[in-house]
Formats: sequence, structure tokens, C-alpha cells
Amino acid sequence: MMKHGFLAAGAAVAVLGLSAAVARAQSAEDGRRISKLWCSECHVIADEAPAGRTAPTFTAIAERIPLSETYVDTWLKNPRRPMHRFRLTPRMVADIVAYLQTLRKK
Repeated sequence: MMKHGFLAAGAAVAVLGLSAAVARAQSAEDGRRISKLWCSECHVIADEAPAGRTAPTFTAIAERIPLSETYVDTWLKNPRRPMHRFRLTPRMVADIVAYLQTLRKK
């Protein structure tokens, strides 16, 4: 009976780990969509070709800034000019951070 309990617990941990990975991937995909919607007028999003934009690319941003939700949220609420101020939900900020993390070189 004890053996089955350990197997069930191990399976539950594996499923939770897998669902967390799926959630992170979905969050990053949502972050990419949000970035394309709100940011691509000025920034090159990773899968686009540059089109004369002068703002840093998202890949450059991912390498340059701390990728915490607190930092990115503060940065978006108090940007340097000429960047627009954004009011995003905490979930949207988390998704953008998840997306930026996929762009950072390991």
C-alpha cells in the first residue's frame, strides 16, 4: 500500500511540474501577443524584421534589464520619454516578463 502512495505522489509531482511548464509557455506566448499589440509600433519584437524603428529591440531589452515583474511594472508606469506610459494588469506584466525571459540568452 505504501508503495502505491509513493507512486501516486511521484505522478502528482510530475503532472504539476508539467502543468507549470505549460502555464509558463502560455504566459510567454500571451506576453508576445501583448508586446506585439502594445509595443511593436516602436520596438522590434523578436520575430519581426527591423523597419527603421529607433527604440531598442525586445531582445536587447531582455539582455539589459532585470526581468522581475516589479521592475518591469515600475518601468512601464514611469517610462523615459518618448516611451508611452502603460497601465497593464499584473497578469499582463507577468506575461511580458515571461516573454522577455524567453529572449534572454542562456
